[in-house]
Amino acid sequence: ARCCGAGIGEVYIRSDQPLTKAPREWLTSMVTVFQGFECECCRLGRSTEMKSTCYSLALLTPFVGLYYDATQSEEASPGRAFFREAVLPIKDQVFPRFIKSVNGHGRVAKRQLFGDLLTRTDQLSTKDLFRDCTDKEALRTKL
Repeated sequence: ARCCGAGIGEVYIRSDQPLTKAPREWLTSMVTVFQGFECECCRLGRSTEMKSTCYSLALLTPFVGLYYDATQSEEASPGRAFFREAVLPIKDQVFPRFIKSVNGHGRVAKRQLFGDLLTRTDQLSTKDLFRDCTDKEALRTKL
């Protein structure tokens, strides 16, 4: 979120060495948050249902917001440039349509995460959204 908002110019890595600027390649490798990621709820076998307590679902809204802001805004910024260069070419990996979850019995299930949200988000334009805000039925059918 920091890189997509403000760009990568002021992102540093802390280690046992003095602070160093984070290399672009390292930051780009960090955008695939859901790859190789096992939420605590799955690890502990609590995700028998995709509920609001699922950590992956908790990340859904902020991730879609970042995507919308970076793709729909006409305002140029270093953060949006980073997002478009680093994230959009691999958006299926950054925003997986489905994830694997583990239920309380240790069974792995394929669950929808982003599904078609990005496709639907791409179909929206900021101008249409603001125009339709006054027409709740039109807005409801778009979302």
